[in-house]
Amino acid sequence: MNWLDYSDSVPGFMSREELTWLHDRAATMQTVVEIGTWKGRSGSALAAGCPGKVWCIDHFRGSPDQVSEEGVGCAEAVKGHVGELARKNLARFPNVTILEMTSRQAADLFEDGSVDMVFIDGTHGYRAVISDLIAWRPKARKLFCGHDADWGTVRDALRDLKVEWTAGPDAIWYVEVE
Repeated sequence: MNWLDYSDSVPGFMSREELTWLHDRAATMQTVVEIGTWKGRSGSALAAGCPGKVWCIDHFRGSPDQVSEEGVGCAEAVKGHVGELARKNLARFPNVTILEMTSRQAADLFEDGSVDMVFIDGTHGYRAVISDLIAWRPKARKLFCGHDADWGTVRDALRDLKVEWTAGPDAIWYVEVE
């Protein structure tokens, strides 16, 4: 199975055009960080493209705006361990390291300017997006990008931090750092 068919077979919210864009950009990078891995759909496209190292970061508890009656994560994260599914879906890629932690915890592990490409697709609440943008923008050496530019909270955060971004396919946004 080719990389696109495989990535497309992993459950998630990215179109084939977005997966192809991520793959093609990652192919020109040596290091990639993904914030918000969930089940590994976009992570598999990044890993298939990148000839170097890919870090996939997620706490696998879902987003606060999807809290279950039990008060934790989204219903799917509560019913089954999403992290196990992500590890299974990304196991075929030896260049992937999964960091099961929050975005902020992971950001402390990376020096500014130490990663070629940073892809943001974590929690989409305004404050969470602002936090991710502030924490990860300095880490990106070549490409700083993300998903869901069609969400008001994402657009508002980009605007409020004065990030001059370009629209990619579908809901991708990006900034060429170099």
